[in-house]
Amino acid sequence: MKNSYPILEIDTSKSFCLSHFQINEKEFIRVFGEETPDSEFDWHMDEYERSVLVVFADEGWKIQNDNDLPVALKTGDKLNIQKEFYHRLLKGSGRLVIYVVEKRY
Repeated sequence: MKNSYPILEIDTSKSFCLSHFQINEKEFIRVFGEETPDSEFDWHMDEYERSVLVVFADEGWKIQNDNDLPVALKTGDKLNIQKEFYHRLLKGSGRLVIYVVEKRY
């Protein structure tokens, strides 16, 4: 079966991140930057459960889950974000690159 997603096609239409690279239907890479407006880092929930690998994190990037204190993100961290669970990113300096796998059942 032919893959309908070109490998690492850049989608710059997503205003909340600098780049979005769609790998396939369930996997993508996102790049965030310090120049992204603070208003783009709102509380939100995702439609699917997600496994997240922090590919690269400059200083100060954090994730905050509902009712928890923010946690610093480091290169190599692995996160599991539950479906429809409130969370947000907190902007740091430089770049944050994450690899995401959505668990679509």
